[in-house]
Amino acid sequence: MKKGNKFDIRHKETLTLFLREYFELFFPDLAHELQKFPRGRKERFLCP
Repeated sequence: MKKGNKFDIRHKETLTLFLREYFELFFPDLAHELQKFPRGRKERFLCP
């Protein structure tokens, strides 16, 4: 019997938001460079 993964997708979204704010606060230059890369599928369609 396969045991399910307890990782919820909401954890990923929370970590993504937290890490983005963390880098903007402590590493603003790096955060600016990271914003150039495409994000997840959902955000690619929402952001121009």
